[in-house]
Amino acid sequence: MFKFFAKKLTRRASKILFSKKTYQKLVSAIITILFTLSSLLIGLLHTRVPLVQAASQVTLDQPSNLDITSSSVKLTWSKSSDWFFSRYEIYYKKSSNVSWSRKAIINNIDQISYAVTDLSPSTSYDFKIRDVDFYSCAVSNIVTVTT
Repeated sequence: MFKFFAKKLTRRASKILFSKKTYQKLVSAIITILFTLSSLLIGLLHTRVPLVQAASQVTLDQPSNLDITSSSVKLTWSKSSDWFFSRYEIYYKKSSNVSWSRKAIINNIDQISYAVTDLSPSTSYDFKIRDVDFYSCAVSNIVTVTT
């Protein structure tokens, strides 16, 4: 009995809402859209181009004697090519130590130098820079300087 009423209701609803031809066109359009979306998704999955660019590694330059004093060092590095650049982080440590300390955070992509101050005289230090973006980070080479 239930099937009988369900069939009757379905027929009446289809007559009221759509004609058979309109219903077929609608179903055909939905199938076409789903096929197109699935083709695009499969194409994206098979591409070897990353959807998110990794942070770019900057190169820390070896300071010249003119950039080194008994208590400071002027660091310079290559500019980040990162599309999603967030900040540079400057780290340092005494060469004899194991753990690194963050000295500064620089939010300007165009700033490619920084003077590290308050260093001890006649001491060897290691420096590195992290290029941080919204998704990842990359660490530069390590430069050793003696004040």
